[in-house]
Amino acid sequence: MDDINTNLKVAEGLLPYGMRVKLCGVGREAIESISAAAGEERYDVVLMDHMMPEMDGIETVARIRALQREDAYYKNVPIIALTANAVSGTKEMFLENGFDDFLSKPIDTVQLNALLEKWIPKEKRRAADKKTSGQSVTALSASKILSEINGLDTKKGMITTGGTEAGYRRVLEQYCRDANARSEFLTASRAESDLKDFITQVHALKSASASIGAAGLSGEAGELEDAGRRGDAAFIRERAGAFRDNLVNLTLSITAALNEKGEKAAREDDETDKAGKTGKKSPDEKISRLLSRLREALEAEDVWAADAILAELLSIPLNNEISETVSRVSDMALISEFAEAVKVIDGSGIVKN
Repeated sequence: MDDINTNLKVAEGLLPYGMRVKLCGVGREAIESISAAAGEERYDVVLMDHMMPEMDGIETVARIRALQREDAYYKNVPIIALTANAVSGTKEMFLENGFDDFLSKPIDTVQLNALLEKWIPKEKRRAADKKTSGQSVTALSASKILSEINGLDTKKGMITTGGTEAGYRRVLEQYCRDANARSEFLTASRAESDLKDFITQVHALKSASASIGAAGLSGEAGELEDAGRRGDAAFIRERAGAFRDNLVNLTLSITAALNEKGEKAAREDDETDKAGKTGKKSPDEKISRLLSRLREALEAEDVWAADAILAELLSIPLNNEISETVSRVSDMALISEFAEAVKVIDGSGIVKN
């Protein structure tokens, strides 16, 4: 449960052992999902963000605990707080408000595993399946493309997001979409009109930026968040514009670096075709085949298979139309809207019947 998709994608990639994961972006959705689950479909553990728009994590947990008071499940389901504000007394505050445990962001995998071992029933634990535990690590090739981006620590970002190039690229692409969607809320005038929302927006970008290895930008967001909490309008007027510019520049640099990889692959494919090496499927056939497999995985609600296919799609050059289709499908799959994702694939006209 997190209000920014970057953090949802990071958390999904870090959760091990073939878990069936439901991702939610607002408190209302989390409450509906938990209350609708029954029997074996009930959740074994909930990871709940603290600061969110509309309904924060504390209110969301209170409403979950109050569901059907005669059912002990809602009282006892383990709920772990996720927050980027790990200061003294934070854990105690969460424990006093219906949470069972605490995990700081960016998520540390050692701490995450310790919490899962503590709260997941022993009979439901199993070793990670190597076939579904991620792509092979290719940090060096990722670093060559991204390491020159000012303010981005590629090595740290890859570790934080799961240790694979494919996973890191997916998180970076999602980060750029999130940043672009939120940039309009990052002005001093918006802070003056709705300070609470401004604080929520910069808080989300603080943790998301830390997750991708953009420590400097995360620090700027944290300073603006602190200024908002103490009502320092002068500081926000002085710094909000620069933070927004730096955020836009970072997303532009990331997008250019990711596109550079796609353009390089396209040139290599073109050179291969010119050399007369025709032993493989054309790019269009390969994309159609991958989308067909992705459609099958989505219909089966096989999250691991869908994620692996999306990673393969994102590793090859795509034109703007197909790239947009894949991005929409990825976003819908991220929040478990599998049927809607299938409709997008069907409507694209790319998959051959």
